Amino acid sequence: MRYIVQEGTGILPPFEYAVYSREDDWARQDLPTEADFGDIVTVGEGNYVRMQDGRLFSIRSGVQLMETPGRCEAIAQTSTGKLIVSFVDQGIFVFDNSKWALSVPYPYDKQEGDHRAYLAESGQIAYATSSVPQIQRDGRFKNSGSDALWVQVGTKLERVVLN
Repeated sequence: MRYIVQEGTGILPPFEYAVYSREDDWARQDLPTEADFGDIVTVGEGNYVRMQDGRLFSIRSGVQLMETPGRCEAIAQTSTGKLIVSFVDQGIFVFDNSKWALSVPYPYDKQEGDHRAYLAESGQIAYATSSVPQIQRDGRFKNSGSDALWVQVGTKLERVVLN
């Protein structure tokens, strides 16, 4: 079993993180500190960590930066125990047998504003986004991205209209 621990007493990111392995007498390995921790997903073959800057790390016998199709914005586990990942402007991919396989294309065009992304899969993919507010010159906040829910229909994502 591995544990990801925030070390130190900092109050502003980036924080220092380390991975400790119980099976290896609590051996310590660093996670990068240039960006803050995003999410972690555990699947059959190991743990995966998404950093806020879009990098994705694999934690198996060590901590390794993964080669990816793009900037990672969300990670989850599929119903079959695989890693599923959304990459900005690229699409949603499943990582299987050390290869990325495109499941559905990215639903937004390149003009989409900043948003947080959330991902789930149980036979079909659900992808949700919430806008990230941006401060304007007048001191007001404006949503730059979309609040939306997308569901897989065949080989693409279709937006669900919410009232």
